[in-house]
Amino acid sequence: MRSLIEAADLASKHVAPGGAMSASALSKTLSGDRLPHRSTVEAIVQLCGASEEVRALSLCLHTAALGEAHPAFAERLAMSDAYEEALVLHDRIQARLEDVLGEQHRRRADHDDLLARHETTSQALATVEDELRTRHQHHQQETARLNALAGSAVRL
Repeated sequence: MRSLIEAADLASKHVAPGGAMSASALSKTLSGDRLPHRSTVEAIVQLCGASEEVRALSLCLHTAALGEAHPAFAERLAMSDAYEEALVLHDRIQARLEDVLGEQHRRRADHDDLLARHETTSQALATVEDELRTRHQHHQQETARLNALAGSAVRL
């Protein structure tokens, strides 16, 4: 806890009220003379702005210390930590799944946009091809007419 508070560059006098404890109780906790409540550990971790991994590790360390202080509950406490770890893992997987689903949604929208653009381009191409066919036919007709005129002019 002391390392966490120091890493967050907080003074003990600012941490004690946020951790719902007196400065004296915090001092005893940090010196190892007193085991804090789990909610106090959670509050201090939150005050320090620690990551979810640091939170989980802090709670594991708290559980280990609690297990040493009360050996009869050590197994249950370990199970509680395993459950907590499973919840953290679940939350990470859920967040990753939401990220992946969001990315899939964005890619689907991009795909749909490309399909619409392709359809528009295909229609424009078909229109231009029709125009070229019409012009080509007109050119052939005009060439035939001019050849006929040239043939009749040569005969004269």
